[in-house]
Amino acid sequence: MMHPLSSTIRAATFLLIMFIDGVGISLVLPLIPDLFGTTSSHSIVAPEMSPSLRSMLYGTSLAAYSLAMIFGATTLGQVSDRIGRTRTLCLALAGNTAGYLLCGVAVILKDPTVFLLGRFVGGVFAGSVPVAQAALLDMNAKENRMNSIGLVMFAVTSGYIFGPVIADSAVTFLFGRAMGFQAPFFLVAGLCVLGLLLLRSVPEVEAGKRDARIDLSAVFSNIGGLVGNRRIRLVLAGFFLFQMGWSQFYQFVPYLLRLEFGLSASTTAYVLTTIGVGMSLAFCWLTGVVQPLASSRTVALLATVSLLLLTPLLPVVTHLHWLAVLGWTLVLAIAYGLGYTAALVLVLSFEDPRRQGLILGSAASIAALSATVTALSGSYFLGFGVFMLLGMVSCCYAGTLLLLAAAGQPKSMPEKSESAT
Repeated sequence: MMHPLSSTIRAATFLLIMFIDGVGISLVLPLIPDLFGTTSSHSIVAPEMSPSLRSMLYGTSLAAYSLAMIFGATTLGQVSDRIGRTRTLCLALAGNTAGYLLCGVAVILKDPTVFLLGRFVGGVFAGSVPVAQAALLDMNAKENRMNSIGLVMFAVTSGYIFGPVIADSAVTFLFGRAMGFQAPFFLVAGLCVLGLLLLRSVPEVEAGKRDARIDLSAVFSNIGGLVGNRRIRLVLAGFFLFQMGWSQFYQFVPYLLRLEFGLSASTTAYVLTTIGVGMSLAFCWLTGVVQPLASSRTVALLATVSLLLLTPLLPVVTHLHWLAVLGWTLVLAIAYGLGYTAALVLVLSFEDPRRQGLILGSAASIAALSATVTALSGSYFLGFGVFMLLGMVSCCYAGTLLLLAAAGQPKSMPEKSESAT
């Protein structure tokens, strides 16, 4: 029987890995407006570079991570079937360490190409959450699995919350401006090394199968398996537009706050942290509160309407007190969290329950794909000004409403919601 201390260390190791994955998404957002979007001493691009090219590099740095993650998440899951989960997690942490070190070195050398390479490498190895989640579930009895899933959600959303805090604190307080913007990347690389050291004491729970195949096309076959049903196509298209609207806002709000509206780097980090808090409240608490009160279709529609009406207010709230900005951001993040969960439940209610795994896998692929598309398209729209970018976000939400309305009401709504991960 496993010693309680050993069990605690193993669980903490898996949760640390999932926390690092969450940090990887949010850590860079407060930093890249200064790295690509300004001519300050922190910029890693040439001073004479045009604003349009700077915004394109900003978007490319986000797209490189998301694009690599689309294939990385699918591939790591298949690799774990072949070599085992613990070894796969070691591989993922080693890759993440390399990615963060490359980004830190790129900041020192002021080389945007190396930075983009670091983001791509980090994205390839950032899809370890499903593997770590499976390993955590393996070590718990079936009656404790609901608690394990709650811990998974807590670890990932904590990464979203603390990523911007780590970025701002590492630059401002822990290492000081003298060390520069490379500090957060080196700090998280250190966390990856800590995870590697802890994994050395974790035995393999489930041995891999040497004959397991690795199929890179699986990321597309997930979605392809659902497109035969017209109503499913409408709901999935609505879900895709919903994700595009949120991704474009989340990816470019740091750029807008820092460079268009002149907010400080610390305030921008607090805004991103507030987004993580709002998403955590929605996923971990408010979904359960709202679920008995309205159908998932109603919640999805109301959340989308809220996002459609509130997002264009960004230029207004930035001229108010910074607490107003945080309050507005919190409401947006809660609306997104509720809308995401409700839209996912709506998709599930249109499909055979036996295909739930396929639907959840498709949702993850759609989320990553939308982040890649918006990272590239957002940098283009940004060249036409703030209102063009916000207008495109609003168009995505308007399209979502039309598609969900066209899909209609499912014959029977599920009794309980599924929380988003």
